Amino acid sequence: HYVNTATGNDANNGTDSTTNAWKTIQHGVLTLSAGNLLLVEAGSYAADEIYPIGTSGTSGTGNKIVVEADTGAAVTITSPLRGAGTQSILISGDYWVVDGINVIAGYSTNYAVEVDNAHDALFGMNVGSPTATLANAAYNQVHVTGTYPLIYGNYFHDANSPCAAQNPSGNSGEVLAFDGAQHGVVRSNHLTRGGHDTSACLSVVSAPLCEFNDFLDNVMDGGYGLGFNVSQGFSTDVLAD
Repeated sequence: HYVNTATGNDANNGTDSTTNAWKTIQHGVLTLSAGNLLLVEAGSYAADEIYPIGTSGTSGTGNKIVVEADTGAAVTITSPLRGAGTQSILISGDYWVVDGINVIAGYSTNYAVEVDNAHDALFGMNVGSPTATLANAAYNQVHVTGTYPLIYGNYFHDANSPCAAQNPSGNSGEVLAFDGAQHGVVRSNHLTRGGHDTSACLSVVSAPLCEFNDFLDNVMDGGYGLGFNVSQGFSTDVLAD
């Protein structure tokens, strides 16, 4: 299945990248089932999102649900479909993969990307604000609460970073927050914080505990703030960055 913001129409059948592509990512997402691949063509997708409702992939080769930027395509969600205070990506099903979809994080009242279920993965994404002046830019970027998440090869950065001053007096926030997530792998990511931020935060607001996670080969840099903030000191997490 294909999405193309330039030539698509949600009344199409989504079977090719040009003449029959869908126009919006979310329309495509709502049609997917286990084993499906949605290829997104280059472009800026305003008022769009990835928000599966009641749909999951399954275990095994070829059974996941994949939303992926087509080869060589620069794909960016520039604002969330549901408006202020909502996420551009909210994965609420199991065995979802999002690959190469970038998000200009909008609205400081929520995370730009939320991963809440089991065996979900984020690959090769750029999530954050590209300039120091973007209105309503989020300073919380990616929030993970599920089990067995895989976060690999992404660039997550705070609003107003990277920039020369690294926003030394900016809002505090979390570039990547593991909140009660378990059995996760976070590897080969670049986490840039802005002003008074945390690059990676392990915490728990409510049960279950955040534990059995591996953080490996990540780069954490930026302005004021913390690299790791392990607020509960969970000895079962592996921190090797």
